[in-house]
Amino acid sequence: PAVPVPSFHQMTSENGKQKQPMPNPQELLQSTTQKGNNQVEFHPFVLRHNQVLYQYELLRQKFTQLQGDYKRVVDQLNQKSNELVTTKTSLGRELQKSQRENTTLKEKLRVQEERAMSLEKQKKLLQDQQTAMAEEKEVEIKRLKTFLKLAKSRIEIERRKVAS
Repeated sequence: PAVPVPSFHQMTSENGKQKQPMPNPQELLQSTTQKGNNQVEFHPFVLRHNQVLYQYELLRQKFTQLQGDYKRVVDQLNQKSNELVTTKTSLGRELQKSQRENTTLKEKLRVQEERAMSLEKQKKLLQDQQTAMAEEKEVEIKRLKTFLKLAKSRIEIERRKVAS
């Protein structure tokens, strides 16, 4: 039978240098030789092919493991992200509630301060009125004392007149 013509890729390596053509797979199997003690010696290409398959399987398993790890990490990140969004929303609500309460308390404080100022003004007005009334009473007391002295003097004068 005719030998197939190897392709350019089979004839050149990555750096462009000539390499030996890849043998036909059937030729590889036929090239295995029986050794003593039932040991089989494989062609180097078969051995290399088996090594590559083994390495490929190890890499595939590692890739599958990494995919699982990646999925778990992504799931954990999504869960944490959802928890953070929930926490942020909850904190936002609490902040709004606190701001409303703060505004309400500030308004109550303002009203209380106005009431306190009003009471201070009323207290001052009452103190001023009491002071004015006390001054009027003092003037009235002095006037009455003067009147009493005058009355005592007249009584004394009248008594002297009667006695004399």
